Amino acid sequence: MADQAASRWELSAATVPGYLRARGVLRPGEPCSACDLSGGVSSAVVRAEGPFGRWVLKQALPRLRVAADWRADPARSETEARALRLAGEVLGAEVVPAVRLLDREAHVVAMDAAPPQMQNLKALLLRGVVPREALARAGALLGRLQAATRDDPAAAAAFADLTAFRQLRLDAYHGEVARRHPHLATLVARQAEALTARRVCLVHGDWSPKNLLVGFGDRVLALDFEVAHHGARAFDPAFFLNHLLLKAVHLPGQAARLADGAAAFWDAYVSTSGWGDPEALETEVVGQLGVLLLARVDGKSPVEYLTEPERDRVRALGQRVLRAGLGDLGAVWESVLG
Repeated sequence: MADQAASRWELSAATVPGYLRARGVLRPGEPCSACDLSGGVSSAVVRAEGPFGRWVLKQALPRLRVAADWRADPARSETEARALRLAGEVLGAEVVPAVRLLDREAHVVAMDAAPPQMQNLKALLLRGVVPREALARAGALLGRLQAATRDDPAAAAAFADLTAFRQLRLDAYHGEVARRHPHLATLVARQAEALTARRVCLVHGDWSPKNLLVGFGDRVLALDFEVAHHGARAFDPAFFLNHLLLKAVHLPGQAARLADGAAAFWDAYVSTSGWGDPEALETEVVGQLGVLLLARVDGKSPVEYLTEPERDRVRALGQRVLRAGLGDLGAVWESVLG
């Protein structure tokens, strides 16, 4: 039944009006405009506008749109809806869009669309715009999310399932790096084990610039919670900082500003998360960074903007971080800035 529903409604700008009518959101004759949104590989994403307002509808795909054969359970749409609701309670409607519809059979979640004036943080960074205040805000929001869900039995129960995290992160990132670099397999396995051995808070799973929209001042809107789970505190900050490092390699003229923005992110995150052992936390984050750097050049989802010489540089940096056991973010950034 679920597979039939999902295949009947393969969401696109062309099919969304009919889908919303079938769901009772649109009445016969009511207008609806829709457009396909790009940028993701794991979901079909459509923005629609009508009497119901402006929504974004996401349909989780069973096979991701990448060259590798990468499959994941589309039931993760249910996880995303739960995580959006919880994060909205913690961070507020200004930060997390409200869920308007969840279709478990077709694996669709619909939420309020972002205000049109908001800009994608990844796109800004790739243009050489480094909004320090927004980066600090991203760190503060992540810290607040972790602090609010730390050792919370309700969050632990609601997000206990690691299926999406294993399929979309542990296998595609850590597992693929170990396969591509067998001489590093033991070190990579140690980092993978750390992500499931001590599960302490809600983990977004994709806290990256492409999933953050920025507006006036330091306003940040957080999206894409489909990999959310109860897990290790180090993953999200490492994931975000990894993207800033990759862009510093790609845009050497902006590397110093990106390093400063990364420091602003980290300081705000540490301050708001309230973990009492910042040095140990930093060591955990750096350990994950070594794997993540390699994963974005040799994993199932390599970043699209790096040149081959830049990929070689990232590959060398990732191996150095893993092998040397660098526990200091400053040392990692010095390797890029130097």
